[in-house]
Amino acid sequence: GLADPVELKELVDFMGSDDANAKARTQNGESINYYPTRKVKITIDSAAVLANGVVAAKDADKIVKTMVVELPGSYLMKNDLMILNILANNNWKRPVYFATTVGSDNYLNLQPYFQLEGLTYRIVPILTPSTNEMSIGRVQSDTMYNNMMNKFVWGNMNDERVYLDENNVRMTTNIRINFARLAEQLLLEGKKDSAVKVLDRCVEVTPDKTIPYNYFMLNIAMLYYRAGGAYRMIDTAQVNNAELATNKELIRKGNVITERIAQIFSENVDYYLSLKGTKYYKLVDTELNQALYILQATTNVLKQTNQTEISAKVEKRFNEQAAQTGF
Repeated sequence: GLADPVELKELVDFMGSDDANAKARTQNGESINYYPTRKVKITIDSAAVLANGVVAAKDADKIVKTMVVELPGSYLMKNDLMILNILANNNWKRPVYFATTVGSDNYLNLQPYFQLEGLTYRIVPILTPSTNEMSIGRVQSDTMYNNMMNKFVWGNMNDERVYLDENNVRMTTNIRINFARLAEQLLLEGKKDSAVKVLDRCVEVTPDKTIPYNYFMLNIAMLYYRAGGAYRMIDTAQVNNAELATNKELIRKGNVITERIAQIFSENVDYYLSLKGTKYYKLVDTELNQALYILQATTNVLKQTNQTEISAKVEKRFNEQAAQTGF
C-alpha cells in the first residue's frame, strides 16, 4: 500500500527519470520530477556490509534487515539527491560520512543510522535511536579513540600566541562535545583508563588559558567525577581501596574544572549586574540568564557528586546573585 516504504533505488531511479509518466505538471504547464513518497527503505545486504568492514564482526548481530527513513520536507535539493543516489547505488563499497559540524537539516533524517567516529558520523545499517540533539548515533569507541588520540593533529589551540577568533572558539565546542562522548562511551564499556586519557587530552588541547571554560566543560568535569567513582550512573559496584588514590586525583581534576566554570560565570554575572541602572542592562539580559543557568547547572553537578564544600560556596554566591536579578 501507499504507507509502505519504497526501496530507495527505485525512488532514485524514478526521480531521475525522463519518462513523462514519472513527472508532475506545475500550474504553468512545466513538467518536473517529483517523489511520490517520503518513506523509503534500503534493504541491507549484510554479507556486503561485513565484507567491506562497514560493521565490525562483533556487531554483526546489530545489523538491521532494512533501514527505513522518512525524508524531510516537501522538496529535495541537488545535494540531497546526490546523497540519496550514493546510498542507493553504493552497496556499502565505500563509507559515507557526514561532518558533525553541518546542520541537522542536511542529514535527511538519517541520524538513527549514524555512528560517531571522531568529528564525523558514518552511515551504518545499525539502528540507534537518539535521546537528544547532543548524542546522535552510536559511538564506535575503538575507531574514535584512535582518531581523537593518535591520528588527529589539534593545531595549536593551546598555544597562547595563536589568535583564536570568535568563530574558531565556537568551533572548539564540537571538539569538547566529542571528547566527552568518547570518554562516556569508554566508561560505559568499563575502559576507565582510556576514558581518563581522553578527558586529559581534551583539557590539554582545549585549555582554559586559550579557550575559556564554558558550559560544555561541565560534561568533562562530570565524567572525571564518574571515573573517580563520585557519581554512579550505571555501575553500583563498591570502589575498592586500591582505586581510591586515583579516584582522589580524578575528583580533583573535576573540581578544578567546576570551580573555574563557577568563577568565570559568577564574575560575568557581577559585570552584568554592574550595568544596572544604565541603558545597557537590558542588552545583556540573554547573557545574564545564560550565565545564571550555567551556575545553577554547576551547582547541581557538585551536589550530585557530593562535592559539598565547593557546592555550598558556589550555591551561596549563585543565590546572592540570582536574588538581584529575579532569575
